[in-house]
Amino acid sequence: MRAIKLTIIAVLFVTINASAQFFAGGVANLSAYNGKSEKPKTQEVSHSSYGFNLAPEIGMIISDKLAAGVGVHLGMSDRQRQKNNDIHTNFGVNLFTDYTIATFGRLNIITRASLPLKYKRISEKFEDSKVATTSDFSFGLEVSPLMTYDLTDRFELVTTLNFMSLKLHISSSTHKLETSGDESKKSHLSFHAGANSRKFIDTGAINIGIRYKFL
Repeated sequence: MRAIKLTIIAVLFVTINASAQFFAGGVANLSAYNGKSEKPKTQEVSHSSYGFNLAPEIGMIISDKLAAGVGVHLGMSDRQRQKNNDIHTNFGVNLFTDYTIATFGRLNIITRASLPLKYKRISEKFEDSKVATTSDFSFGLEVSPLMTYDLTDRFELVTTLNFMSLKLHISSSTHKLETSGDESKKSHLSFHAGANSRKFIDTGAINIGIRYKFL
């Protein structure tokens, strides 16, 4: 396989003036990929994709152990394989509360309870010219640990851990085949509790980011 891959990660900051103690941060992620794969006695297959994720958050420190805030997530990816193409669009709002359960010097272990509201739309175009769209709306409750490290009084590193997470989601999706007008709808309730020791640090839209405290 011959491939070219580009990934750019930038840290976002927000500046506000307020008498209360606030914090803000987040991560912007931009990626691109282009390559070809080839197997014996088969046709060469080309692959390409690009996308971005933007996920800022802002919150207020209520006490030494308690904080609350809101995060926004916006993402898009476009993937193409030969004549097949699919575009994923994501938007979400996440209300959260952080509670510090342990502190070891500059290192803090935090439990985050959040209420994520997410919308996803997938547009697919196939080689036979068929076009299909899928829209998914979900709401849930998530409890997961965070780890922060104080670089200074104002800056800290933040990462989500996959240790002992708890997730409850209710979702509703609609799938429509544009060429024929056929449409199907479904809804489901999902629950997950457990740990992922193989992927201890989360590498999703927000992985290891920086937070700024307005003291």
